[in-house]
Amino acid sequence: MLLEFIAMVAAAFGVAGLVLLLNRVTGRRLPKWALPAGIAAVLLGFAIWSEYSWFGRVSATLDPGVEVVSSYAGGAPWRPWSYVFPVTDRFVAADTGRMVRHATAEGQLFLNAYWFQRWGRTRVATLMIDCAGRRGIELPPGAPYPVEAVPAESDWRPLPPDDPILAAACKEA
Repeated sequence: MLLEFIAMVAAAFGVAGLVLLLNRVTGRRLPKWALPAGIAAVLLGFAIWSEYSWFGRVSATLDPGVEVVSSYAGGAPWRPWSYVFPVTDRFVAADTGRMVRHATAEGQLFLNAYWFQRWGRTRVATLMIDCAGRRGIELPPGAPYPVEAVPAESDWRPLPPDDPILAAACKEA
C-alpha cells in the first residue's frame, strides 16, 4: 500500500511538471484549473488502474505449482463503475505443486491454501483433504506436515461438491 501511495504521488508530480511545461510552451495560455484538473485526472486514473490490475499483478507473482482456484469480482458504491466492470478484489489459490499424499490413508492429501484480499492480510492454511469422502480439515499452525495419524471423525468438515480447493486437489486423485 505504501508503494502504491508513493507511485501515485510520483505520478501526480509528473503530470504537474508536464502541465507546467505545457503552460510555458504555450505562452501561459492554459487556464488556471488545468494544473489541479490534470493532477486529479491522473490520481483517479492511477487509482482505477491499480484496482483493476491488482488481481493480475498478484496472481502473476505466485510460485510455480500454486494455482488460482477461484476469484471473486463485484462492485461497490464508492466505485460505481465497478457495477458495470466488476473488480476482482479477492481470490483463493492452492499449492497443488507441493501437495503431499497421506502415508497411510488412501485418497487423503495435504496442501497449503491461500486466501488473498485486496486491502487485507493474506491467510495461509494447511489443509488435509479426503477426496473420496469429500471432506477436509484445517491443521493447526505449525502442525507436522504430513501428519501420520488420521484425525478423529468429528474433526472433519464436509465440503460442498463445487468447492474449488477440493476440485483442484482431487483432480489427479
